[in-house]
Amino acid sequence: MFSLAPKTQASKRRCSLAGVGRRDRNGSTGGCVRREGGTFQQADATELPFRDASFDVSCVSFVLHEMPAIIRGRTIAEMARVTMTGGTVLVIDYAPLRGVFGNVISQVVRLYEPHHYLDFIRSDLHMLLRRMGLDVRDERFILHGGVRVVIAARSGALSP
Repeated sequence: MFSLAPKTQASKRRCSLAGVGRRDRNGSTGGCVRREGGTFQQADATELPFRDASFDVSCVSFVLHEMPAIIRGRTIAEMARVTMTGGTVLVIDYAPLRGVFGNVISQVVRLYEPHHYLDFIRSDLHMLLRRMGLDVRDERFILHGGVRVVIAARSGALSP
């Protein structure tokens, strides 16, 4: 769910990776697995087990659309908390689709994403990011506009 790159003094030459997966259906977060070049563990996205400003980059990919709005906000807040000031937060997820083609694709996606998808694509992701102390720097649309990649930077102040 998250790919987080810890701060390193030699970040251009060497990088570590910590990955966080979501809880299983029983609420278990499982254990921590260490592999060469990274650590992977399951954790609650609303309570990440990392210190403040621990990472240069944090990323969430195709998960926010599966969360109720309140959990989505808490997840973005945690990403902001663990990302250092000036660090990058990357969000990759479905984009709001427009026109006849977009409407057809949206109907298909709703068949396998029935719970929070519509709420997510109708929500103002940029406003949520700003509310959590993140400045949107760029947004790109891929896969015929069906997916958006939002690049934000953590400003100095975080919302409580």
